Amino acid sequence: MARKRKAVKAATIEAERFSLVDSEGKLRAALYTWPGNGDPQVELFAKDGCGRLRLAVADDMPSIAFLNAEGQPLISFGVSSDGSSICVCAPDGTLRFSVEVEGDDLAHVSVHGKSGKPKWTAPRT
Repeated sequence: MARKRKAVKAATIEAERFSLVDSEGKLRAALYTWPGNGDPQVELFAKDGCGRLRLAVADDMPSIAFLNAEGQPLISFGVSSDGSSICVCAPDGTLRFSVEVEGDDLAHVSVHGKSGKPKWTAPRT
């Protein structure tokens, strides 16, 4: 049975980490700062406790990553001060496909092999 708590209203609440748990006490979401550099992140967890979605701002650049059961990013979207990127990875986290746009330049598309090294790029440089 869910515990009933009296609502507490505060103007500001501060913590290094906020965790959201379900009625069974399982972690379902977390808001925290990355250890070492303090970059903010929000992570959503599946019922099995695996992180499956991560929204972050690293070095003032926002990104969103869809994670597999091992926490490896499978698809990620990122934005920097001079462009944006989309990356698709194999189940082991190895980069397999990417599209990057920098400034006013053309988009760069890369297909990567099992090792993560580019096999094909366009436009060719």
